[in-house]
Amino acid sequence: MSNRAYLTVTPWARIYPSFGDLAYQADAHTALASAGCVPLTWLALFSSADLTSQTFPRKPPVTVEAPLAPTADAVARLRARRAWLQALFTDRGPIGYHIDLLLAHLATYDGAWISIELEEIAALHRDAAAWHQQLRAALTALDREDADAARPLLAEISTVMLDRRFVTLADAPAATREEQWNFFRLLGEGWARAAAWD
Repeated sequence: MSNRAYLTVTPWARIYPSFGDLAYQADAHTALASAGCVPLTWLALFSSADLTSQTFPRKPPVTVEAPLAPTADAVARLRARRAWLQALFTDRGPIGYHIDLLLAHLATYDGAWISIELEEIAALHRDAAAWHQQLRAALTALDREDADAARPLLAEISTVMLDRRFVTLADAPAATREEQWNFFRLLGEGWARAAAWD
């Protein structure tokens, strides 16, 4: 089984838009991908109220949950959270820089709806239901600006290393392997289309 999360930007108001839809095009609708985690800045696009469930006609039927929001709302939310997140991780480095990179990348997509396809990440955990509860708790902590809860939850889901710096692209050539790991755990990477930081 694959182990990737995908940040999707599409015209369709539903989660997992790539599933069974011949109109889905990876180069137009998959904004970013990430192996083994859901990147931290992606999480900050969403509210706990954005979590949506859907049942797919498999044998047996499969019900999954993922965040879904109007792209304009998600972008506005991330912009509004930028200063708070910078303060939350001020000891690690300029996460505002990484947020700006994500915002610039998303501006190149014109879909009205944004979501994260994340079931492959949930399936990596022994208790996928508990992982989804952790996701909900992380988004709730963001909504409440609860720093004590948000910092460890965001780190756990994104797998960023809080004992390593959040480096910029200019820093990356001299960064340690762990610091480079953090860069991609903050942002993910391009999929069908390259991102500026790939």
